[in-house]
This record gives sequence, structure tokens and C-alpha cells, in this order.
Amino acid sequence: MSDSATRHELARAIHDGINAVRIDAGFAALCWDEHLAQVAEQHSLAMVEHQFFSHYSPLTGLETPSDRATVGGREYEAVGENLARLDAESATAPVFVDKWLKSPGHRDNFMKPLWERSGVGVHLAPDRSVMATQLFAIAPKVTLNRPKVTIQERCWTELHMTAKVGLGNELCAFVRNEFVTSAIADRAGVARLEIALPTEPGRYHVGLGRRLRDTQNSWIGIYEGIAEVRKDATAVWHPASGAHDDFLALEERLFLATGSVIHLELSGLATQDALCVVDGAVHAKLEAGHTFALAPSFRTDGGAHTVDFGIACGDGQYTPCRRLEIDGVTGYLRSVK
Repeated sequence: MSDSATRHELARAIHDGINAVRIDAGFAALCWDEHLAQVAEQHSLAMVEHQFFSHYSPLTGLETPSDRATVGGREYEAVGENLARLDAESATAPVFVDKWLKSPGHRDNFMKPLWERSGVGVHLAPDRSVMATQLFAIAPKVTLNRPKVTIQERCWTELHMTAKVGLGNELCAFVRNEFVTSAIADRAGVARLEIALPTEPGRYHVGLGRRLRDTQNSWIGIYEGIAEVRKDATAVWHPASGAHDDFLALEERLFLATGSVIHLELSGLATQDALCVVDGAVHAKLEAGHTFALAPSFRTDGGAHTVDFGIACGDGQYTPCRRLEIDGVTGYLRSVK
């Protein structure tokens, strides 16, 4: 048992035995996770060296199973743990598995259908007992490296639109088919928008839509045009014809604005097809098994901005798995599960 190869063979045999029980019960087999296995072996060793037998460790930073599993910056959605101790003479994989099977709490733990990964680590104590630790985990759907935030002074073009859309209506703007902003009409039926355009030179289609306020109705297109941003920082607005009969543009002018821009650099790995959603609009699609690098930017407007990662479930919908919030003034970033 002192030989590392023998310990590894026993650990894998325990893992395979647990999987056999899960499969017989109709649950999916757990994938072997080498990181979890190393963490489990270290906890078995710690219990031997520090003479304790508990899910709680006296070692600083390694107190709980979750603390231990996420050491080194690893991420898991959830973590569980089973422990056992047997005399060396009876310390075989079937006996360990049977011991956990006969304990309702341990059995319920390793039979949870949501577990996806597992690692087992064993160690021989001086008293000839064998410590075994098995960790269970749900793999992270999106793994993020440490985000980087920078703030720069920039100039950009704003299209100011003031239009009569009717009392009780809401006016919105889309730039290149991406939602930008909206405003509710005042008592005179007039709505005002300040539409920030990208800082890069180019021709940007701007579409205006209308719908009844406080509804989830689809936007009805009522006006459009092209904002041409030139390399010399000047810009020209080219309105298109064909506005709705009851739509009246009271103002449509381009302005050069200056201020700070917050740049957020994100990179990581998606284990499933996912979406990155910035302030409610889809920013990028992430392919399962592929690394990604994203760089959304935000103007320092005093508000809070959100970056959501979620598992794609069709038609732009997603199930959230993690969120980042960024302060619109300081660029302070915090992670929200």
C-alpha cells in the first residue's frame, strides 16, 4: 500500500466500483478527474499526518471540501465528499464501496444524479489503517481566467433623436440590429434618445422601433438611417425614407462626445455551448470545448453593467451559470454566482 502505483490502482478501483453502482441504478457514470484525485489523496494524507478524521480540515485554506477542490484556481459548480477508513487487511475496493453503500448518508451522496466528475485518493496510516477520500463535483460550464479591466479616455459619436411617437409609447434604437437604448414618451408623446455609436470608423445602420410601454410586444420599425463615422472623427447622418405616417422626427443630429471607456478583457473555456450576454444583448456565442477571448467595452455613464454567461437553449435564450458586474464609473468588477 505504500507504493504510489498500488494506491492509485486502489483509488481507481473504488471509483470504478462507485460507477458500477450508479450505472445499475440508472445514473450516469462519473468521469475521472485527476485534479480531484490529487486533492483527495492530499486530504487522506492530511488526516493521517494530523490525526483527524473529518470533512473539516484544520489546515488553513483547506477547511472544506470546496476549499480543497478549488485550490490553485480550479472551479466547480458544486463539490461533495465521502470518507472511509479500513484496516489494511480488508482495504479493498469492494469493501470500501460496500461500506459506503450501507451508510444512507454516504450512499445518498454518491448517488446524486447531478454529479459529473470524481476523484479518489487513499493513504496508509502508521497504524496500518487505510484512509480513503472520494470527491464528487459538477464541472463548471464556463471557466474564466482572471479578467482584466482598463479605463481609457476616448471620443465617440452620438446620434440625438427626438421624435413624436404618441402618448403611452416607447421608442428604441438598434445599431446594426443590436439593441442600444430606449425611452418612454412624455405627456406630449415625445421621446428623446442619445444613441452612442461605435468609436471605429464605418457605416452603421440605425433602426428605430416603437411599442406600447410596459409591454413585452415586439418592436415595430418606424424609422431608419445610416450613421457614417469617418476616420477624421467627423460623422454624417443619412436618414432613410419610409417613416410611419404618424412618426415625426423633431431632431436628428450627430454630436462628438468625449469621456472614459472601460475595457474588459475576458478569456476562458466553455464546456458546453454558451452565450455571453452584455447588458442584456448577446455579445458572443461560445462553442463547447473551445477557448474564447472577449473584449466588451462600456462607457463611464455612472450605471452598473452586467456580463452574463449562460448555457444556450435555443433562440437566443440561455440558462445563467455566472454573472460579472462592473461599476460604470470606477470599473470595479465583481463576480456574482
